[in-house]
Amino acid sequence: MVRPEPYLTARSCTFAVHSCLGRGGFGEVYQATMMPPGGPSTEVALKVLRRDVAANAQALERLRDEARSLARLHHPAILKVYRLVHLDGRPTLVSELVEGADLSACMADMSPRALLEVISIVAAALHEALTADALVHRDVKPPNIRLGPRGIVKLLDFGIARTDALTREAQTETDAIIGSPPYLAPERFLDSQARSASDVFALGVTLFEGLFGERMFDVSISVQASYAVDAGRYDAFIAQRLDALSPEPRVRGFIEAMVAYDPAARPTVREVAIRGDGLSEELGGDTLRRWAKARSWRPPPPRAGELTGRTLPEDGPGSRIADLPTAPYTRPPLPNPLTKPPSTSWTGFLLGGMTFAAASGVAALGIAVVAALVWRSSLPGPQTQRPAPDPVLVVVPPPVPDPVPAPEPVAPSPAPKPASPRPAPLPEPVAPRPTPAPQAATSVYVDSVGDSVAVLARGTERVTLPATVAVGRWAVLAAFGGGSPVDAGRSLDLRIGDRRTVRCSSKMRLCDVEDRTP
Repeated sequence: MVRPEPYLTARSCTFAVHSCLGRGGFGEVYQATMMPPGGPSTEVALKVLRRDVAANAQALERLRDEARSLARLHHPAILKVYRLVHLDGRPTLVSELVEGADLSACMADMSPRALLEVISIVAAALHEALTADALVHRDVKPPNIRLGPRGIVKLLDFGIARTDALTREAQTETDAIIGSPPYLAPERFLDSQARSASDVFALGVTLFEGLFGERMFDVSISVQASYAVDAGRYDAFIAQRLDALSPEPRVRGFIEAMVAYDPAARPTVREVAIRGDGLSEELGGDTLRRWAKARSWRPPPPRAGELTGRTLPEDGPGSRIADLPTAPYTRPPLPNPLTKPPSTSWTGFLLGGMTFAAASGVAALGIAVVAALVWRSSLPGPQTQRPAPDPVLVVVPPPVPDPVPAPEPVAPSPAPKPASPRPAPLPEPVAPRPTPAPQAATSVYVDSVGDSVAVLARGTERVTLPATVAVGRWAVLAAFGGGSPVDAGRSLDLRIGDRRTVRCSSKMRLCDVEDRTP
């Protein structure tokens, strides 16, 4: 669901550009003030693309598609995108401004509990994007996770990471891999297909880095790639890293699951969000909100850029690249995000000035299947036995005797009186079957916990939990943060004897269903 913003206007805006917040491979990011005509001014961030990237029509088209998808999403941890325009002749993405610092700058003084909260919130944001528009980030890492003074968590560069030409950190002649090597899952070295399981892997190594102050894959890119093609060697390396640091057993199991070699063996982003949130409550230390409140947040020193100090209108009529949608979004069918990648032959790659060569070529395997059709005579079906006909009473007349002389007439004797027919026995009375009494509608009690109101919906029915609910299938809605109930993406199949509890969290905008049936 998307909240309408007052400054999302079809009219052209003017942007007062302030300091440069950072530079990357695709361009620069600026802090600016967006000034719509007749509307309130808003502090925003401008991501201005390089001119050579802007000349790539395919890259621009893909960026437009991503911006439209992100504008439809509404999650507290997903960066809001307002519009995509031309400024100074270059494509510019206008998004909300997030004050604070990157996770990489905050890890040193964070409690394990606060860090697990961050991982859970980011996983919930990835789940929302995946289910809403099948978006996969592909570049989850500490610099792309922004933390704010009130415990705000934002996942930056969402969706743009799917645009190859804009996010390639090491652009080389081969252009083989997109992303940051220390956070790349093994399958990313072998297959370019975007999978949610790869984002789960990146969250796992990010959690490891935050807990122990060092990267899990603190090795050269060639060594890391050698692990990607050897599952046994990979598993031995992970075990060695965890054995050396001896994390708490529950945390160790959580990390091992997220960085499993097989993508299908990893938990989903939704499972990471729920499991991480529960694990954070079991650990001691400051919560994320308490940590953020006590931390000293200093603004970054101002940096000059090409556009610093300039006031730029949108470039003339028709400069708007895309009018981003503000209507609620209907979720499309979701593909399986954990489909195991097919084995892929590769000859090598060049990334960050280092080359790794793998055995090239895989013999093609052809399988021929011959099918034979066997015809058989149709067998006659079983003969239907006709019921025997009702018995027919056949009366045979007596034989006619030879004629005899007529006797002399005598007085006729009176005909005998026919015997009175015996009355047929009356049927025994049959006791009527008792009509069963109508059964009352069955129902079960459904409890509700968490910081959000949970509602069950079926047709026009709405039941606010906790309550006694009729058996059957119900959709779960939740009023996250005290707003109107929205679809929580869960359903309940209630049967007699069930004991269910619905837990909804505004922090993660997720609902989980706990089965307490004995």
